[in-house]
Amino acid sequence: MVLESCSVKRLLYMILFIGGITILIFLKITSSNVLTGLNATVITEIAESIKDHKNSSNRCWLREENTIIKECHSCINRPECINTSFVETIECKFSGLAYRNCNKPTSQEKLFWLFPCSQLLLAAMSLCVIQHKKKQFYKKFMKRIQNQLDSVLKIMSSLFINIIDLDDANEHVTCSLQTAIVLFACQYLKTPVVLVISKNTEDRHNVLKFSVSYLSYTVILENDLPRPASDCLLPVFQSDSGYYCTAGFCSSLRMLIKSIDKKWIWLLGFRQGCLSACAEVSTWTKYCEVQLQASMNIFLNYKMTNDNIPFEIPIQLARFECHLSQPLRIHNINKRLNNSFHPTQRFADEENPTLSDILILPNIYITHEFLGENTMNTFLPLTLKWYKSVLEHFDCKFILECLIFDRVQLPNNFILPEVPIQSLYKCDLRRYNPKAKIYVKQNVQDIIQVFDTININMELSSNNLHPINWDELPYEVHPSGGNIPDKRLMRKTQQLENLIHATLQIAKDGDTVVDFCCGSGHLGIVIAYLVPGLTVILVDNKEESLRRAKQRIEKLNLKNVMIVHSNLDYFKANFQLGLCLHGCGVATDLVLEKCLLQCAAFIICPCCYGGVQDNHILKYPRSQALRQANFSFEDYLVLCHCADQTHFNPNCTKTQQGYTCMAAVDTDRATRAIEVGYSVKLTKLDPPTCTPKNNMIIGIPSLMK
Repeated sequence: MVLESCSVKRLLYMILFIGGITILIFLKITSSNVLTGLNATVITEIAESIKDHKNSSNRCWLREENTIIKECHSCINRPECINTSFVETIECKFSGLAYRNCNKPTSQEKLFWLFPCSQLLLAAMSLCVIQHKKKQFYKKFMKRIQNQLDSVLKIMSSLFINIIDLDDANEHVTCSLQTAIVLFACQYLKTPVVLVISKNTEDRHNVLKFSVSYLSYTVILENDLPRPASDCLLPVFQSDSGYYCTAGFCSSLRMLIKSIDKKWIWLLGFRQGCLSACAEVSTWTKYCEVQLQASMNIFLNYKMTNDNIPFEIPIQLARFECHLSQPLRIHNINKRLNNSFHPTQRFADEENPTLSDILILPNIYITHEFLGENTMNTFLPLTLKWYKSVLEHFDCKFILECLIFDRVQLPNNFILPEVPIQSLYKCDLRRYNPKAKIYVKQNVQDIIQVFDTININMELSSNNLHPINWDELPYEVHPSGGNIPDKRLMRKTQQLENLIHATLQIAKDGDTVVDFCCGSGHLGIVIAYLVPGLTVILVDNKEESLRRAKQRIEKLNLKNVMIVHSNLDYFKANFQLGLCLHGCGVATDLVLEKCLLQCAAFIICPCCYGGVQDNHILKYPRSQALRQANFSFEDYLVLCHCADQTHFNPNCTKTQQGYTCMAAVDTDRATRAIEVGYSVKLTKLDPPTCTPKNNMIIGIPSLMK
């Protein structure tokens, strides 16, 4: 224990000290022996020359009263010293001074006891030092353990990352490519992480190894994950509040950057907006988070069967090459050009490097390792130039080398697929072709008639509403506590009353209720306050809205609410009831799918029908009935866009047509739930004037009835 707590320098000093004490004692013993021998010789010579001493030889102390003048002491030049070398001085009453032999331990005996006593003293001192050092070491060790427990059990701010395994030497982890990219980013940022050993890693086809020798980390099992982090797919960043977490590949890294030293905030780009949009609506986020990583499968899983067959470079790399060839997106370009702004480098997202470059870099590193520089210079010259400039800027080649994967031999011939000449941004005008927007020119009535011929029957039912006395509730529970403008306040409370009434009829104590697309928590906070026996989870991908919800929860001191800042595809909690008030476009269908997968009841009020679009999770139409009837996606889009043409004037022709299309789209959604065993009711909010998007779909699984 002393060896572990003492430095080498201190140990050398201690050895020299003990050695010096030993040498001094040895010299003392040796000098005493020589001196004793000399004393004996001198005494013998004196004894031979002096034969008598009157008082001493007469032994006056035997006959007379006497007093000891000097205690037993050593002597050299007296005859009485011959026998013991020690005498004591006595004064007899009549005879005067006399010297008498006396016995006293010799100097050798004294020195003999001096050495073991000194060693015992040193041993006692060493024991005290050892005990002191042991206590210090134990305190440091326990403090380290406590810090680790605080970071996991007490839920301090942590980034939880899923891995498949950690080797015995604690040097390499087996993980997915997505996890390896997150570890790369964390090692560059020099931030500690929590590795979660999970045997249920979602992406097992991109398995590789990553060296964590230079990474600060702790390791836990998946069962030890705290809530709400355990309710999400990893990676997850959980704040120190204990009830707020951010899940998702891009979102968790964004929150990590915001939580650490502000010197990294520049990675979030202009107005901290880099990768802030979710993959379901942003083509750029979808590319960085999903598509580019998936394309690495072509390299990692390639098996050459015939070297004469050319190797087709992944199309996502061709898209990135084309993206780099497009004009650079620069915010406030006119103002900055007036200030003689001339960008000299081209990065992936802006004129300066951002988080996007860090997340793309490991993928291009893998590409560079497989294709080689010559091939990239031939087919992907702009990508190669970007790769070199990013490496130079971030100086992170040694971290990239922590990525360990098998290099397979590729054919000698390559093909670069053709892609549209456009950037990876959704706002690129070349993506839009007005002639392709058939929903602006088709006859809507014909499509509605086609829909009516399909055997799907769903009638709107009434909703018997019991109003809530809002004046009895605290200000932070009231929608006005969530910054709802006064002109919208009444309509907002009416919308909430409808969903709260339906919730109270379905939920029971002990249930978990999830408020999807919760915004500032208007619906979930009221339910959590009214029914303390429920656990309410607020889920949204807008950080600013959740920040306001968090403030309201803290002021109300609600203990039955958790917040998940996440896209819907990263949320995986078990729950009994899902709520969604005006989830925009595809969000409504994502919520519905979450509820169906969990066999949970749902109460959904759709919105923004025209925002639906095929994505990497959902396809339209949603029900098998419409698909089997060959109802096309184009016709479905016509219904969705016309469903948004509703106004507060119910007598307007467009409004009536919009309500018909709304009913058609929501009937498709309800039929999707019925097909998997749900009992579904399609109702109108009461009063219908509280919002133009006033349909409400309520579904209860057969197991709950």
